[in-house]
Amino acid sequence: MTEPNPPSRHSTTVRVPVLMGLFAGTAVGAGYLLAGIPNVELMSLVAALGGVALGPARGAVVGALAAGVFSLASPYGLPAPLLLAAQMAGLGTAGVAGAVAGRRGRAVPGAAPRRSWRSWPLAALAGLVVTVVYDGLTNLAILASFDFPAGVVLAGALPFFLVHMATNVAFFAVIFPNLAPRLVQLGSPRVTGRAGIGTVIAVATAVGAWALCATPSAVGAGVPVAADSLAWPAPTAADSLGPPALPASRLPHGWKRQLWEPFTPTFLAWAERDSPWLTYVDGGIGAAARLVGEAGAASSPLIVRDGVPLGTGHVLADDLWLVGREGVAAQAASPGFDGWGGTSGLVNLSRLDVDPVQAVSSYRGIKGRHESYYRGVDLLSSRSDWRLGFSFEESLDNEGYNHTTLDDESFAELSPDGFTGEGKVRQSRTRIERLLPQGSVSVEFSSGRLTRDELPALAAGHLEAWDRNAAVRMRWLSGPWDLRPVLFWNERDVQWGPRWVGATPPASLRLLESGRQGLRVDVRRAAASTGNPDASVETGPFATPAAPPLLSVSATSWALRDNGTRLAWAGADTVPVTADSGELRVALGGERVLGGAVARLELGALGGGGLGVGPDARLALAPAGVDPRWEAAINWGGRAPRSDELWTPLRQSVAGRDLAVLPNAGLEREKSLRAEGQVRARAAGLDLAVGASLRHLTDGIHWIAQDDDPDRGRWANGLEMRTWRLTAAAAREGRFAGWLRLKGEGTWQGFDVAVGPAGPLPPGNWQRLRLDWENHFFKEDGILQVSLVTTRRAAGNDPWDLTGTVTLPVRVNHDLLVGFRLVGAHLVLGLRNLAGDQQRLTSGALSPGREMDMRLEWAFRQ
Repeated sequence: MTEPNPPSRHSTTVRVPVLMGLFAGTAVGAGYLLAGIPNVELMSLVAALGGVALGPARGAVVGALAAGVFSLASPYGLPAPLLLAAQMAGLGTAGVAGAVAGRRGRAVPGAAPRRSWRSWPLAALAGLVVTVVYDGLTNLAILASFDFPAGVVLAGALPFFLVHMATNVAFFAVIFPNLAPRLVQLGSPRVTGRAGIGTVIAVATAVGAWALCATPSAVGAGVPVAADSLAWPAPTAADSLGPPALPASRLPHGWKRQLWEPFTPTFLAWAERDSPWLTYVDGGIGAAARLVGEAGAASSPLIVRDGVPLGTGHVLADDLWLVGREGVAAQAASPGFDGWGGTSGLVNLSRLDVDPVQAVSSYRGIKGRHESYYRGVDLLSSRSDWRLGFSFEESLDNEGYNHTTLDDESFAELSPDGFTGEGKVRQSRTRIERLLPQGSVSVEFSSGRLTRDELPALAAGHLEAWDRNAAVRMRWLSGPWDLRPVLFWNERDVQWGPRWVGATPPASLRLLESGRQGLRVDVRRAAASTGNPDASVETGPFATPAAPPLLSVSATSWALRDNGTRLAWAGADTVPVTADSGELRVALGGERVLGGAVARLELGALGGGGLGVGPDARLALAPAGVDPRWEAAINWGGRAPRSDELWTPLRQSVAGRDLAVLPNAGLEREKSLRAEGQVRARAAGLDLAVGASLRHLTDGIHWIAQDDDPDRGRWANGLEMRTWRLTAAAAREGRFAGWLRLKGEGTWQGFDVAVGPAGPLPPGNWQRLRLDWENHFFKEDGILQVSLVTTRRAAGNDPWDLTGTVTLPVRVNHDLLVGFRLVGAHLVLGLRNLAGDQQRLTSGALSPGREMDMRLEWAFRQ
């Protein structure tokens, strides 16, 4: 661990190579992240900022090094020597220009940095000079290296130059004046350390960027990892600012900050790393995906964002790729009952608001081989009477990495460009909030689009999905009452079928349109300590479980339209479908102190959809106070059938077999009784946790094959099974050449099927070992970070194999992230599946082997 030196002792042996490596690597990463947009780049800006921090000479070296690494590792091939020299000289000019602009606007000692850096025209001029020099040198190099007419080269370069000039001037004018005052203070910090360490970091950063393009890689579905054995983990922050700060008394050893939590770009990536469910993805980006937890839980958990359930309740429409992660923190709230009538678990997504008094803008990006990208932007204004938030994110696999078991040549006729297809997911969300004296009102709109080629599990060559959502939330405090109504509309449309060549799609394409809308009103007692009407109840391992609402009323309805024609395999179910239904839930809640514990009861009833009245009740007992060491609960209820189980015929391909999954409009509600408990303790410097659950399912919905055709069947009630689940975790945090956190966890479960075929069953056990380490070269900055996750899952059934006969083999996986943080920016090199073996994701999909990517996070507060 390094600490500040006395003022009389100065050292640059660590500072210079660390900063040079950081700025050069960041510039390379920024270059690849925007490589798909012609002449729009951030490399010049990063090199100029390097000049601010390091001076003109070292800034020029940073720019030249970044240009050299980027060009030599370019997927388009090696540049001509003269062109490479021109690129390095041109980008080196950016370092010099940044240093000159920094010297003209250098902060006056004792003056506020923001007031000393208001010269945006000077920043814009620096961007213009850099662009003119760079484009001039590179075009002259092209003329000298190739036998092209000068008029043709200059005429072709003019529109690209104009785009380059406009974007660079804009980037410099907006970003440079805001970042420069933060970086100028790095000119002569006082630190201790070894020059060798800093040099290794600088070299490793540059070599890592080169290796990113030198090694085949793809960002696809990734290798699912074992689930978190802690039943209710704390929310994980979604951006580089980190999670909200906790009081020092709640952190080990009196630390002032939490250890690094690497960002997870997609919901599925979060589920792989931090949730109590196992992820199964049938290929790469946009492929069919499932979350699997306890046996007997027939669907993925319900996902609720700020009190609004996502999706429409249809297994095909509720695509997990369309769950946005930008600007939200995720929490696995329960692996069992969800509070909306379901029994497969609950995930809460809540707005990430680390510092409400400041406006925040953040950017996250990933660049992998094979034209794979992730880009995410989140903007949130500071707290005021009116507040605005916006987020955008996209996951792209432009070349369609082949995760199938077929050779690439099999797709030659369908893909003239030689690629097997593509996978793309884009989504955005806008939120407007009005703070009132006694509460708040917010309106949110979101949309998404998914495109994917080759979906083995769905026996489809192409799928497109459209997502549209709107929600109105309100909170009203009136005396002792806290009223929280929410109104929402969700629409998901899915079109899928075979791939085609040409402009005319085949007649066999199916279009499914689904929607869900509803209203929920919760009435609670106003918290006496809540002075802010927009404050939310504290969650996580340091908080007392929240009391249930005194009254909760929710009414939801869903609608479904399916053209359903030309399905020869569906027989009599080959008819267009138009259906709708709904459900009403009413629950009363309360709590009572029993000695040193608090009992919380929520007694509810479910009705609607012609299913009669069913129970939905929960009784929980936990010690009073903050950070309860144990909790026990019992749940009684049962889910209603999904709309796809009632009305949608589907075909699923598993291990060469096409299974016909036919609906049943006469399905009834399941009956489920579940008991769970958890105990946490601290002994011998270890944080220990043990949890257990028992579930008894009757009238469960399962798939029954026909007697005359084992690949054809229909949903039916009748499954009865008992399941048990045991989780355990041990963690240790301490000092080890920095700060270290080591955590091991595991889950073991079993099942006893009394009546009926159970279908696919999850693995009997899985384990995860996670190591996080960081060391600070500067005080709370210049942080070197390492995160290693090793997971093992036992053999289990393919979740798309309703016969329960296809078993996926044991899988062991190792993922490594190496990052460096400085002045709010993270540069991370990701190495996934270190062993490099191709692992079977599903019966029809394989992982791509070892993957390497570069990740960049950058956040601004104002």
